[in-house]
Amino acid sequence: MKQAPANRKARLRDLGDCGRRGDEVELESESVGYVDLSARELGTPKHDVDSSATVCSSSSRWVDSARRDSSILRTTSSQQDLTDIDLTTRNAAWAWTQAFRNVELPDRPPNLSGHYYAALLFEAICDICYGRCKMLKDTYWDFSKRVCIKCSRTHFVAVPDTIHGLSNAQIVQVVPASRNPGGVASHGNTLDSALRKVEQEIGGVVDDPTKLAVYIQKTTLRLSAVEAHAREVGEWNEKEVVARQKSDRGRRRGTSNR
Repeated sequence: MKQAPANRKARLRDLGDCGRRGDEVELESESVGYVDLSARELGTPKHDVDSSATVCSSSSRWVDSARRDSSILRTTSSQQDLTDIDLTTRNAAWAWTQAFRNVELPDRPPNLSGHYYAALLFEAICDICYGRCKMLKDTYWDFSKRVCIKCSRTHFVAVPDTIHGLSNAQIVQVVPASRNPGGVASHGNTLDSALRKVEQEIGGVVDDPTKLAVYIQKTTLRLSAVEAHAREVGEWNEKEVVARQKSDRGRRRGTSNR
């Protein structure tokens, strides 16, 4: 049996090796295109840029425009820029900021790093079992997790009627619901790890009414922001899929008229 990577960072580093070979990596996504992370755009020192050098470091796989016709993300860059950069570290935050400016995407949530946000959008690997899953459909933004169908059957649990004496109305405010992008929340189900986290947080403030009230207020605002972002991602994906379908139909018509 193939051993699962220890974490998402290990998988991203494995992909980085191809940058030194100049290979191209195909991204299996409904939304794909080109990203130009040239040395000039990334703010590195000025020097001659060889546009023929294709570098597929761990940045070039993720961010896309979806309006282009290719299924391969490529970075045109010199040999001095991205090949030696670990884009899963905090030091690479500037690179992700520049990359996301080049494409139309909903703003990155402040609690997510650039590489993790890109992975949630475009990487077809389940965060729990590391197996393959469908793309955007299996990302649950309420938990910042990609969960395949198989794992969702075992890791989504019913929200309890009470947690440390809180009422059901209070629980609904602080327990994230299972919701796909653009989907309707189901307050009856949540991810088991998310529920354990909430139970631990409530346990630390339940004996202090003031702290409990502050916790409920802050958590409610945070979950509202997450829900709003999930809707934005759903709307973005719907527009990109429709645009791609129109492009595909246009190409088919052009081919049939030859």
